[in-house]
Amino acid sequence: MIRKYLPRHDRLRQKLTYMGISAVITLAFSTQLLAEQKSEIFLTLALSLKRGFEVNPALQVLNEKVESEKTLIRSQYWLDNPRFGLMRENMGPTNTLMISQEIRFPMKYFYSGSLQSTKVQEKEFEYKEKKLALRKEIITTYYNLNVAKKILDLLRAQKETLREIARIAESRYGAGLTPQQDEMKAHSEQSQIESELLMAEQEVDTEEFRLRPVLALENSSILKIATEELSTPKLPKFKNSNEDLALLIVKYSPAIKKFQKNLEKMEHEKTLALLNYFPDFMISYKKPFGSNADSQAYSVSVEMQIPLWFFMKQTAEVSSASHLVLEAEKELYGMQLEQQNEVSSLAAKVQRRFQLIGLYESGIIPQALGTLNSSRSAYRAGKANFIELLDSERSYYGTQIASYRTLAEYVSMLTELEEKVGVSLSSLPFLE
Repeated sequence: MIRKYLPRHDRLRQKLTYMGISAVITLAFSTQLLAEQKSEIFLTLALSLKRGFEVNPALQVLNEKVESEKTLIRSQYWLDNPRFGLMRENMGPTNTLMISQEIRFPMKYFYSGSLQSTKVQEKEFEYKEKKLALRKEIITTYYNLNVAKKILDLLRAQKETLREIARIAESRYGAGLTPQQDEMKAHSEQSQIESELLMAEQEVDTEEFRLRPVLALENSSILKIATEELSTPKLPKFKNSNEDLALLIVKYSPAIKKFQKNLEKMEHEKTLALLNYFPDFMISYKKPFGSNADSQAYSVSVEMQIPLWFFMKQTAEVSSASHLVLEAEKELYGMQLEQQNEVSSLAAKVQRRFQLIGLYESGIIPQALGTLNSSRSAYRAGKANFIELLDSERSYYGTQIASYRTLAEYVSMLTELEEKVGVSLSSLPFLE
């Protein structure tokens, strides 16, 4: 009753206050719910692959297609549905029950089942091809994310190094040993490293967002990667011989196997077209019933389909199937040549990247670190100028960053090589 006699602007102010408090409470409650919904997901490379193979939507779709084709195999070996009919004749009157069954030439059932089995095998190789492509995507993205985080850590360390160099320049300038330009240059380098840090953080976010949909991870989850396991995959099973790689392609490549099954499928189609020259059969049974029907009367008939118009129908079907076989043979041959060329090129690149990583680890990075330490000591002693010190600092961190990027390229090429060959060539985890 008191609110009734308040001035209008006071009542409005009181209403807005209540609305504001309600909005704050609602916002706080929603924020708490969102915080509770966030869950941490810790992933290693092996766990990432396991999760990807289990939950990736595209891979699951192909798996269902394989299962769908498998369920059709048995149906191809079996008869088609029989026909039931009922006929009534006015003369009599008489009712007749009719049952008929079409029976194809027996070899057609065998080849129809073989054709469906070949389709299943083709889908299975397509599934394996997709699984290898998914493996490549997961491993490459996982390493790219790790490399991006390593580079971010290096840039942060470089930032601290530049701070130390700036302090040295300031102290030497205060003592009158160096010009002010050294101090200004140091601060300029610090500003530049800040922009590089922003780009590195963006790269980390980009790689993480690439990994999430592959592993079917919600954006609300917090992703943690085991960065300490980042290592250079070894090549214990790798052989340089192109002949060996060509044999591996023919034996294991799912892409080649898929085209081989396609050729086999076309050959079955051609055989079925040839079997159309042979007759199919129709068996019928008729039985009259009713008060006017003879209880002992029935009739059985056998009909045979004669390919009388073979010169118009069957010949054209066989000719078309023959062309499809030739087409499948040429596609298989073209795919083999393409795969062999791509694999040979990738193998050479993988070997070069592997050797380059070894050079970085054994020589280039230790030499750059030694040069940086020497330049620091020389600059403190007044035996080197500031530009030489900055060049040594850039060279050391730039070399480390280049080694990590080379590692990411190496892993990407190696997994692509294993994807095309279809067999493990390295110490990286393979298909289960």
